[in-house]
Amino acid sequence: MIKTRVALVDMGERLPIDLKKLSRKLNSKLNGFEFSPTQSITAAKIGDPTVANEWHDVEILLDMLRTDSRLQGYDLIIGFTHYKITEKVSPPDSNHKDYFCLSDFHKVSVISLNDSVLKYKPPGRNLYQYAAFLSICELLINLTKKDMVHSATNFCLFDDCEDRFSFRQGMEKGEICTGCLSKLEQAGVSRTVVIQAQKVLKWCKYNSLQHSIIQTLCNPISALAVGTAVGWTAKSYVPKEQSLFIFIPTITIIFIMLIYTRYFSK
Repeated sequence: MIKTRVALVDMGERLPIDLKKLSRKLNSKLNGFEFSPTQSITAAKIGDPTVANEWHDVEILLDMLRTDSRLQGYDLIIGFTHYKITEKVSPPDSNHKDYFCLSDFHKVSVISLNDSVLKYKPPGRNLYQYAAFLSICELLINLTKKDMVHSATNFCLFDDCEDRFSFRQGMEKGEICTGCLSKLEQAGVSRTVVIQAQKVLKWCKYNSLQHSIIQTLCNPISALAVGTAVGWTAKSYVPKEQSLFIFIPTITIIFIMLIYTRYFSK
């Protein structure tokens, strides 16, 4: 099977994530694609911000990716940067210049991992989930060759998020609305690709395992269960044949709390 080759590019050399790790996660869930980290584009080449001395013009970044000779063999290109990105001319009614991501609706996309946008992600999700969520968004947009983003706020993957705080709810929901599913089908995106993309979104919407473990251990119910078990054991000798009566309920309570924290807690 011929796979769609997707380049993952570090733009600026100061990413808070490892693109090799991100590519492994995406490759494990999207069988028809081959995500590959490539050589970085240096901060020196990118230069200083060109919009109000604060933001990088996304069109310039897209053009860098589009014209980089090292990337010509790839079908799609996603650049990741720690810089703040925006359009040179933001919509006049926009309250925010900071953009999560933008693409040329054909082949090339840029995703920002700057704190100015990371602050809107759900607190229990890690940076890899954030990057994967936006990667799926840009991947599907470039497969359709059209702007899928809509102004209606229904917490779909393709919400415009004019109110940046709505991004959190969209990531927590992790869904593609029926209207956008129809557009993907009309654009010729296969059902298999959509299903696999939805699997990535499902992974993105749950609390990360690290966050879940920490929250579980800090939960009063878990602490009470562990404290009771330790106290009971320390107070008097517990015969080996009876130790399971302490161990099993304690582990069961902690396991239930872990599942609840990861999959049901916001």
